[in-house]
Amino acid sequence: LFSGEVVGLEPQYKAGGESRLVVRAFCKLHKATRGKKTRNWKDRTDKQILQEVLGQAPEWKGPEINHRQVEQHNQSDLEFARIRASRLGCFIWTDGDKVMVKRPELDKDSGITFKVFENPNEGHRIKSFSPRMSSSPAVQAVEVRGWDPEKKEAIVKRVSTQPSPLGDKTSSSASGAQAPAVTYNVDNPVWSIEEAQALGEARIQEHGLSYITAEAE
Repeated sequence: LFSGEVVGLEPQYKAGGESRLVVRAFCKLHKATRGKKTRNWKDRTDKQILQEVLGQAPEWKGPEINHRQVEQHNQSDLEFARIRASRLGCFIWTDGDKVMVKRPELDKDSGITFKVFENPNEGHRIKSFSPRMSSSPAVQAVEVRGWDPEKKEAIVKRVSTQPSPLGDKTSSSASGAQAPAVTYNVDNPVWSIEEAQALGEARIQEHGLSYITAEAE
């Protein structure tokens, strides 16, 4: 049912009644929430940085870009790691003893058959499904703009939406509206076109995944 570490026990004793024991446990990432740190790295990739921050080599699926300098400023290790991962469109979670840092595999079919009305008397079934479609996050493209402080020139990269196996249209064309192009100004220095490309892909993915969301019970 759960693979992690027990961090707390709370027995509840009742005279003449039922006694219980509450067990509190977390995945191994809970250690990365303790305390805040300030430190920096030079000439490292995000994979190398997160390996040091999280204490083990993560299973990585994302762009590997070398950064001139990265700073962790008064942040917990998990907070810092999630920010570094999210800017590249990656998510962090644990699978047993492994730490996973990956982008969603939108180019693959999950193979899951989703049924709402079948098997109404089964113990494991969908009780309710509430999808939500919103055209407001749909964009045609994301333009990343940064500044190279050494060459003293702008770094500009435009990334357009791409269709996925979930449908034959992009969110911008499926929404039926004239979707805008969004400019994404990077606060920290962008050192290369490759880094701007990775940031643009992450931001366009974020907009695309917000087109249709759902809640299920």
